[in-house]
Amino acid sequence: MASERGSAVAVLLLTGGYSRRFANGMKLEAKVTDGNRVIDVVADNLSQVGLPVFEAGLGMTDFNQITGTQFTSPLVALAKGFSVIAEALGDENISIMVLAGDMVALDPITITRVATFPSARSVVPFDGSLQVLGARWGHASLALARSMAMTHPKYSLRSALGEGVVILDDRRWRVRSPFSDIDTFEDLEDFKQNRR
Repeated sequence: MASERGSAVAVLLLTGGYSRRFANGMKLEAKVTDGNRVIDVVADNLSQVGLPVFEAGLGMTDFNQITGTQFTSPLVALAKGFSVIAEALGDENISIMVLAGDMVALDPITITRVATFPSARSVVPFDGSLQVLGARWGHASLALARSMAMTHPKYSLRSALGEGVVILDDRRWRVRSPFSDIDTFEDLEDFKQNRR
């Protein structure tokens, strides 16, 4: 299990969204190649990282499941995931890399780089905009997210990051961002074309 500054690091994969911009709402089931769905590509990338992975949402992978997170807000899924993962790892002082189930371009090297960046604070990639999904959430941000989820469950994830985050900026990400996701059929076709 990788760690940063002695704290355990895990991954939380979010698969519980509605996918309103993807017509039928089933973008994670969309085929990328013969037999491989969007979620399969993401799961394969995560399986190469060597970190414990947990899924909050629809139960679409073989990773450890966070129950009761179907169709919840990302903030609620993260808060519940934090509690479950901390208990599973036996350590409250953890960091969690949070990813969306449609982040097909996020490769194992980039995931590892962000997840193990040497800081106790949250680490947020910047590719022209802040990537809250694709960020590693430090303990202080996770505690704030858990508190906010109880009082304001529909607040955005960004609002729960708090202050003092590390911004990880790589100019190569401005050319072709590894943090891009599949929101529309056009996004899916673009990813397929660039995969060839």
